[in-house]
Amino acid sequence: MFFFQENKFKKSYNQVKKTYNEALKNKDTIHIIKNLLAMGVYQRTHLNYGNAFNHTGNALFLAEQFKDTLLIAKALDENGVLNYLYKQDELAGASFKKAHLLYKKAYKKRGLRQKSYTNPIII
Repeated sequence: MFFFQENKFKKSYNQVKKTYNEALKNKDTIHIIKNLLAMGVYQRTHLNYGNAFNHTGNALFLAEQFKDTLLIAKALDENGVLNYLYKQDELAGASFKKAHLLYKKAYKKRGLRQKSYTNPIII
């Protein structure tokens, strides 16, 4: 059972890498950022924290350059999770707080109900 699940995750990771490379080829910044975040989450869940930080950091950098509020919030959220895992509580809290405020701003701008991934009580 475990082997089957691991194989399934590996296959999905390879698919994300493939779509990432296609996005790079097409210079599709939004999909580049989304795929970097997906690869970061995959690496984090497989305890490859260095790779997770690299992917998430690159996603955050690109999202800030692209000025996409929602993608910046998602990258900050994931960065906060990684900081939390490394017991960097102040950095994690700052990332979560900033992500929460950006989620709030992005959803208000789009006329949607706020759905922050971080719990505002902890920040």
